[in-house]
Amino acid sequence: MTSILHYINILNRSDLKKYSLIGLNSELLLSKDLFKHNSEISMYLSQVFSIEFLPYVMRSRTMIVARLTREIYKYDEKQINLVRKKMLKYLKSINVEKKQNKLEGGSNLLSWY
Repeated sequence: MTSILHYINILNRSDLKKYSLIGLNSELLLSKDLFKHNSEISMYLSQVFSIEFLPYVMRSRTMIVARLTREIYKYDEKQINLVRKKMLKYLKSINVEKKQNKLEGGSNLLSWY
């Protein structure tokens, strides 16, 4: 899987195109490393896109990607920029959580020794 920092660097560009946003979200949503359970995807969709899908859609990642692609396709430049900022905030928070978990995990291993 590509690093979260790679996605953050892509999102830092202010001229993010619609097709890049669709591709980036497709890659993120299909990643089992980033979202282990579909319930985590539900949180991501509500925080970043302010959108919820019916339970039968949330059971399939490919169906989630298809529905989200359809929604993003309707966006104008202003909405794309707003979503880009929300995605940056979300990914940065995940990156911080992963760093903290690594640090805490390392200290637990030292206590065993």
